[in-house]
Amino acid sequence: MKTNSETQVKKELDDCIVQMKSLLQQLEPAQRLTFVNELMVRLIPSRKKATSSSEKINARMNNQDQGLTKTQMQLIKKASDDTDRLFDFDGDHRA
Repeated sequence: MKTNSETQVKKELDDCIVQMKSLLQQLEPAQRLTFVNELMVRLIPSRKKATSSSEKINARMNNQDQGLTKTQMQLIKKASDDTDRLFDFDGDHRA
């Protein structure tokens, strides 16, 4: 399979844009907006589900034998959960 150069890819994309613009002009404005919105959703990759700090620490603890007592593990989990609650206090800002 032959790989396309960056210039060739950009030219092909520009040609597609010209064709899409021509086709979009044939739609009513409301249909045009709907189509463009749906197109953007398809082009933008979906975001990964955010992982809470307690899930991260649990995964790390399960992968390593830390030799911690049950009480220590409970304290770590409580601190992790408290951190999550503080972090989410003003909404979830994880990327």
